[in-house]
Amino acid sequence: MSKDKKKDKIEEPKKPKAKKPKNATETPAAVAEVAIETTPAPAPEAKPKAAPKAKVTKPKAPARPKKAAAVPEIVLTVEEIGLRAYFISERRRENGHHGDESTDWIQAENELRYEAIERLGISS
Repeated sequence: MSKDKKKDKIEEPKKPKAKKPKNATETPAAVAEVAIETTPAPAPEAKPKAAPKAKVTKPKAPARPKKAAAVPEIVLTVEEIGLRAYFISERRRENGHHGDESTDWIQAENELRYEAIERLGISS
């Protein structure tokens, strides 16, 4: 065979061979039924695509407020408050005002805090 004939044979699609009855009882009609059964079923028709569903988005959480700069803690000692309360009570007695130790202590604490805030420049 020449090379051209070999190429022609290779390029030709192979045809399926019909089955020959193996037994004398098999008829060509039975072979045809077998061939029909083995052929692949046609693909089902494609269903039309439904419209895409709308995306549901969750509402965003409100933005958290930014944290303020760290405020330095004001630390007052018992000695500082006691000394200030003593002077407040002395001034109170000299002026003849009524009062007691607990109000003097609270007033001393408030005055010292206020002065510390002014000194540090902290605004509220």
